Amino acid sequence: MEAVVSMFSAMGGDAVLLETGAAVVGDVAGTVVASPGFIAAGDVISGTFTAASALATIKSANMSAAARESSALFEEFNAKQDLLEGRREGIVLKEELNAVLARNRVAGPASGLRGSGNVTQASLDAIKEGDFQLDLTRQGAIIRAGGRSAQARADTREAGAMRVAGMADAAGLVVSAMGRSSRRGKV
Repeated sequence: MEAVVSMFSAMGGDAVLLETGAAVVGDVAGTVVASPGFIAAGDVISGTFTAASALATIKSANMSAAARESSALFEEFNAKQDLLEGRREGIVLKEELNAVLARNRVAGPASGLRGSGNVTQASLDAIKEGDFQLDLTRQGAIIRAGGRSAQARADTREAGAMRVAGMADAAGLVVSAMGRSSRRGKV
């Protein structure tokens, strides 16, 4: 106490005022600590804050989990979109292949060739390349969709873990408060 008074005085404060204030605070603190009603009220207030903190922890965990679940739904939606986009690209490739084959059929008789030679080979090569491109498109769509689905499953698992962690944190707050109360001699 003397150190606080001398520091306050060095800063230009009135030492008598500080000593008087400290004495009053000390008297009030002694009275308050000695009051069983104040201790009981403190326990009620402490319990209320603990309960509010536990509920806020659970609410926060649930909100985070809901955000993760929303992210999982979005990833699943995008996975389906990737598959649909792969199908659309496949249709475009088939249409392009059909156009090439149709041009080859028209070009064959016009060139004087009869179903063999360059026109037939060009058509076979076009079919082979079209099948290859179609397979690449499908596989790419499946891989993208699979990655998104895996992320969606991970997000769903993480959401569940967030909820459990929130409940565990809230339980820890309550147990900690009960331990403090028990150490004071109250249960």
